[in-house]
Amino acid sequence: MALLASFLNLTLILMQLVSVSGLTVSPTFLRNGVAVVATQSHKHITSQAPDGVVEPFSDQMLEVWNKKDELEFRCDQAQEKDAEIIEDLESESRKVGGDVAGNMAKVSSASATELRLRGDEETERTYLQTAKRNCDVERTHMKLTEKTFTGDEKTARMAAHRSAIESCELKQQECNAQIQALRDDRSRVYEEVTRLQGIGANLAAEKASVVQRLEGTKRDADQWKVKCEEGVAKYRGDLEDLKKQRQEAANTAAGEKVIAGVDCEVTNWVFLGCSTKCKKDADDPAGSIKGKRNVVSPPMYGGMNCPKLTAEFPCNDHACPVDCKVSEWTAWGDCDQKCDFGTRTRHREVEVQPKDNGKWCPPIEDRNLCNVQACCASGLPCD
Repeated sequence: MALLASFLNLTLILMQLVSVSGLTVSPTFLRNGVAVVATQSHKHITSQAPDGVVEPFSDQMLEVWNKKDELEFRCDQAQEKDAEIIEDLESESRKVGGDVAGNMAKVSSASATELRLRGDEETERTYLQTAKRNCDVERTHMKLTEKTFTGDEKTARMAAHRSAIESCELKQQECNAQIQALRDDRSRVYEEVTRLQGIGANLAAEKASVVQRLEGTKRDADQWKVKCEEGVAKYRGDLEDLKKQRQEAANTAAGEKVIAGVDCEVTNWVFLGCSTKCKKDADDPAGSIKGKRNVVSPPMYGGMNCPKLTAEFPCNDHACPVDCKVSEWTAWGDCDQKCDFGTRTRHREVEVQPKDNGKWCPPIEDRNLCNVQACCASGLPCD
């Protein structure tokens, strides 16, 4: 099998030779298990160009090939890195988007709860006012009874008034207790709404930043891809031009069409992993990646020599991600209201801005409730 494979490679070389020598090639067939190529010549064949004619062109082709090799590698590395960053940013964008949606749902739910509690509190206040009016009416009637009636009837009526007054006063106490309980619930819910709104503001800013970074990375990646494709296409065009010039020079030197070299052919690179993921410091060297490839067919008749079969290229020549760092929280500021649900804030500073796809900054402002007591609300003490 190995012998057959070697012979097939030789057959491929023979077909390349006849393609530039004006031969007509018939289909390949097997004879006694051996591949045979039948050819038919239409004119006299000169074996090759005179010495020293094609070699300078082949040397230039090798230089261009090596430049194309290096550019293709740098482009592949950049595209892999861009794809990795884009994948990370898209994942982060989806996560932040989910966090934003989840936070909005929580804000909506908490706001609805706060609105319901507010309505319940207003209902209790209505009950409280009704109880107060009933007590006032009973006290007025009690005074009239005391002036108007005497004896047992007076005693009975006065007892009924006192019972009614006790009942409405108890109702007032119950209403006041319920109002205070509802205010406590509202305080907790309102504080949660305030906290969630602060989180929402930070999440919105984070999402905008991620989207901006994602769009910028995609834009830069597309631009770099176009430059790569243009650069590689130019080198390939240069190779084709040199090949044509080599053939023309060989034909001119020989006075007829001749073989102007068969170039070396190699496999694609096979690379190992990069030695480092990123540079921790700006002065650190880039990582390195080693690759190898094999010869498919060697050069003949002054053709382009084989390019390097082993190589070591720089890789991951970029800084490591820098995560955001923030200071400790400041003390709480003054409350913005003396009563009826005020708010106060505290802050922290960004000490290190995120860079190179590092983690985004956490919230730098925090708010909570203060002075939640009612401002001289009816039935509640005033400060």
